[in-house]
Amino acid sequence: MKPVCHSPLACFLPIIALQFLLSGVATAQNGGVPAFHLEHLKRGINIGRFLNGELDNPAISTCTKNGDGSLNCTYNIDAAAALGLDHVRVLLKPGAMFKPGSQGVLDEQSAALSNLDRLVQQILNRRMGLVLTLSLEGDQFKNRLGSDSLFLEQLKTFWQQLAHHYSAPAYLDYVFFEILNEPGLDEPLTIEQWSGPKPPPEGGIQAALAHTIRAGAPQSTILATGGERSDLNGLLALQPFPDIDNIVYVIHYYEPFTFTHQGADWGDSDAITHLKAVPYPYSPEPAEKAAMNIQNLSDKMNAWHDMEMATKDRINTDFEITAEWARQNGNVPVICDEFGVYKKFSPPYDRAAWVTDVRNLLEKKGIGWTFWDYSSPSFGLLQTTGKPNQYATLDKDVVTALGLSVGSN
Repeated sequence: MKPVCHSPLACFLPIIALQFLLSGVATAQNGGVPAFHLEHLKRGINIGRFLNGELDNPAISTCTKNGDGSLNCTYNIDAAAALGLDHVRVLLKPGAMFKPGSQGVLDEQSAALSNLDRLVQQILNRRMGLVLTLSLEGDQFKNRLGSDSLFLEQLKTFWQQLAHHYSAPAYLDYVFFEILNEPGLDEPLTIEQWSGPKPPPEGGIQAALAHTIRAGAPQSTILATGGERSDLNGLLALQPFPDIDNIVYVIHYYEPFTFTHQGADWGDSDAITHLKAVPYPYSPEPAEKAAMNIQNLSDKMNAWHDMEMATKDRINTDFEITAEWARQNGNVPVICDEFGVYKKFSPPYDRAAWVTDVRNLLEKKGIGWTFWDYSSPSFGLLQTTGKPNQYATLDKDVVTALGLSVGSN
């Protein structure tokens, strides 16, 4: 059993010098990203959203209320770590840590930040990487980034202060900063606004945020993504930063959407909600049967054509294009830090087959990955018992598809 450290510095200072030497190897051909950092971005899993001190993952997080109503949370990631992963990813909502209008936009005294510190420490104790991803989803910051210049300035300050908070040597090789989760999902951002050449707020918002993160954490690895909700088209429209190195670039992959989101009752297409038993790989008869549930002919045609693209060859092409983009831009590293299948209506065998192909092809192209996700009822590796916050076993077929260790779970 690894010792539990009450201070990250106590555990990691003895090995920092060695890791610093190792991390300097092969950075030139990886966009300035230390090799040791990339070793912690090969195989990971998303473990939830963090808001106001609470990780929305009862399989990992346990919270009680303080006297002032704030939360005091503890975490246990042993079971997730036992899968053989090298990193986890957390969607961080600013929430109570964000104090607009104050010079110290990051509230260093908040119980929420103390809880986040404990979560970070749990992950560092296992010597796993942590991707902290800013998320503006569903709170008071939604729909402001592309239209509120004052909010952008406050957010830049928040990111700089948060990055500085986790910039000490003990964090350097383990904590990575992803600028924003899926730009355009929770704010009206165009590709030009997010990654265009004009200065903010008309464009270049990501570059502005990247510079402030770099100012707060000069040696930490940053993760940047294209617009269009981090899909492949968004990446292809993105130019790597010419004046910032130590950047890993991000895509999310849920193609074909008719397979990975069949039956989902959210998103942009009502047609998706009427689909179930969509096959992978494509098979004409079950695909036709699934399409018959869609009444609108245009929606039916588009969904049916999308189902026809459910093939390993299509996935291979998408990832080869991703790898070619990386090569054309100086061999910068790329990670796919979301991919998965909504499991309520997808055939279990087909879900495992899709995950197998995506994972194998990502690894073949030298692209790191982070599965979505660990324990949500919609996508999670953990199987629920049907009772709130109770889990029975791992989905061993998908665990195997990811090449992970089932262990004793």
